[in-house]
Amino acid sequence: MDPVKREVDRKTFFRALICALLSLLSFNLSLDFQSIEGSAITKFGYNVLTSFKGFSMEQTILFIGLLIFFYVTDSRYRCQKKELTVIIPALLFSFFMVFGYSYEAKDSWELAVGLKNGQSFKALIIFIGFFILFCRLLNIVYTWLDPESGAPKLSLSRRSFLEKGPFAWYLKKLTDHPFLTVFFTLMVIYIPHMILSYPASFMGDTDNQIRQCFKELKDPTMDYLRHDPGLLLSDDVFINNHHPVAHSLLIHVFLLFSDAVFGSFNVGIFMVAILQEVLFMLTISYGFTVLLRNRLVTPRYGILVILYCFLHPHIHSFIFLITKDMFYCICFLVLMIAGYEWLTGVKSKRIVILMLIACTGIILSRNDGKYSLLLFFLIAAIFFKPVRKQSIIYAVYVLLFSSFIFNFLYPHLYFTPGSKREMLSVPFQQTARYVREYGDEVTEEEKEAINAVLKYDVLAEKYNPDKSDNVKATFNDRATTDELVTYFRTWGKMLTKHPGVYVEATMNNYYQYFYPGTVRYMIYTFAHSEARIDETNEWLEPIDKSFSYPESLDRARKAYDYFDAGYREFPLVSFFVTPAVYVWCVIILFCYVIRKRNRQSVVLMTLPLLVFLICLVGPCNGYYGRYAFPVVTALPLLIPMIRGLTSGRPSEKRN
Repeated sequence: MDPVKREVDRKTFFRALICALLSLLSFNLSLDFQSIEGSAITKFGYNVLTSFKGFSMEQTILFIGLLIFFYVTDSRYRCQKKELTVIIPALLFSFFMVFGYSYEAKDSWELAVGLKNGQSFKALIIFIGFFILFCRLLNIVYTWLDPESGAPKLSLSRRSFLEKGPFAWYLKKLTDHPFLTVFFTLMVIYIPHMILSYPASFMGDTDNQIRQCFKELKDPTMDYLRHDPGLLLSDDVFINNHHPVAHSLLIHVFLLFSDAVFGSFNVGIFMVAILQEVLFMLTISYGFTVLLRNRLVTPRYGILVILYCFLHPHIHSFIFLITKDMFYCICFLVLMIAGYEWLTGVKSKRIVILMLIACTGIILSRNDGKYSLLLFFLIAAIFFKPVRKQSIIYAVYVLLFSSFIFNFLYPHLYFTPGSKREMLSVPFQQTARYVREYGDEVTEEEKEAINAVLKYDVLAEKYNPDKSDNVKATFNDRATTDELVTYFRTWGKMLTKHPGVYVEATMNNYYQYFYPGTVRYMIYTFAHSEARIDETNEWLEPIDKSFSYPESLDRARKAYDYFDAGYREFPLVSFFVTPAVYVWCVIILFCYVIRKRNRQSVVLMTLPLLVFLICLVGPCNGYYGRYAFPVVTALPLLIPMIRGLTSGRPSEKRN
């Protein structure tokens, strides 16, 4: 063998060996604290040495696999010094693999810090191991995403069984009639779930939206409005914008129609569920058609899209759930698909109409939707000159329409606006944690300032590290502007005293979005839905109306719940219901488009990024999957779009 080649192979092997050992340590070292009595050195040594897992065949196989992986990928995928689009996300991922574990185990960062007890030393070892592994994986992903690298097109592999008989016929249909084929396929395979879910699946917000529209019940549904009816704009109008008014009224119209024609609310709520399901299937079908028309995928990819929508448990959980988030998701998908064509230079009235419909739907179905849209069009105007004029026009439309709806129409109809508390989850959580940790240091003046906005005496008790709703419930909606300003001044002073508490409160409330641990998306089961229906029926007794599931399907629904709970824990399926997976997909895609320096794809990636940024000022941790649902459904369409934009092919053809 050539001596030079032998020397290169030797260096490659040793690099691979070191990387494999460090990566193995990140899996093999437990961050849990191991305590023993004795000197500081004794405690340090005992904690570190006893945190290593014992020898096992699994560890040996893992090490061999890592060694082979790093050796084979060394020449092509080794990270270079200036690859910031690899280094920065790898640093962030490694950080959350350490701190995320600590928060999941202890609701604090105590397992990741501590020099004397050795915790920081263990955290550093784990951090380095994950950093090395993630750098290598990122380079592989970037190469796969890059069409110019020779990576294969997005499709199922060529198999003989796809070339014959019914498979060949179906692929021909996907080629010739992609829209209709995908739509009717989804319709057929969803029929069993539609039957099982009749009339619909309920969640916590469903009954609130239904009840507030029947003024005979005299129930605004929100506790703060019940306790202080003076906040309502009218004594006999109980509709409020805590939940999007347009969606509440849509449900109400269908219920009134159903009651008048069929004498039942069941049919009306079933029609709402069917409407959102059909719109979702139409949107997915249109999205695949756009991908195929732009030659971003092959017809076989349509099978993957269909399987993703059918087998993904989170999508199945939402498809018949009566929630505003389903309509928001549909509008988001329409905006993303139409936005892709808009950014590639397609000039058509169809694109304009779809963009306006999507913007209108987002504004009406999501109270913070207007902010996302304005940021999206602002970024489009700044980063991509060819659409600057159109971006400004769309932004003006968003401003005018949202102002008309929220500042004129709703107040004119006496629909009570939503509470300010919904925008203040982050500072409220920080204050509550501060009071819990350092309540003895809070001065009387600080207590008075906090108490004017939040009920100080119950903050420590109400504080939930993963959810701010309990703390927000203590908000005083009659707090004046001066009282809010005084509160935030106090908030700032407390920040300077113990900034770590604020950081911990925020990380604890949102770490699940970044740490791929044991947490899964929350399940909306039939049992949960049935309990919500029963609760709704109790509230509807004064008007003698109700909803009900067919008793003949009780066993089938229970069996489905049992199967679904187990199905979500299957290795591959559990990956797809882990909240952090989608955040990291978006982060990786965004870093990739920065790497490619493609302005169109940067603008398009703004949409999913904004979804998650809004999640990071919301009330709940990652397990509460409603807020991130648009990205879950968008991913199979978004990845081919990004590949297409960064390849330059669509823009070259149409600009």
